[in-house]
Amino acid sequence: MHETKGSNKHLDRALENVEKNLLKKDLPSDMLQRHARTLATQLALCLQAGLLVRRLPQTVSDAFCSSRLGPNRGSIFGDLPMDIDIDTLLKRLPF
Repeated sequence: MHETKGSNKHLDRALENVEKNLLKKDLPSDMLQRHARTLATQLALCLQAGLLVRRLPQTVSDAFCSSRLGPNRGSIFGDLPMDIDIDTLLKRLPF
């Protein structure tokens, strides 16, 4: 994941949060499972974003990072941040 550093501000911030969460110690026992689930979710999103940053056009990776890692991320279908170039994304569809 280090090779993606600087490619996207949302991914950089998310990776910093993962590092902080990995270093957390002395969590109460009733918080361990919740912390593990949160960390697993963060790791999965960062891995997805990292693959997109390395393999696909910036428009695609920026849209994913903004919609999944950014501060205005939506949690339902169709709730994308306003700065995403939807027309460019739709042109990539095979139909």
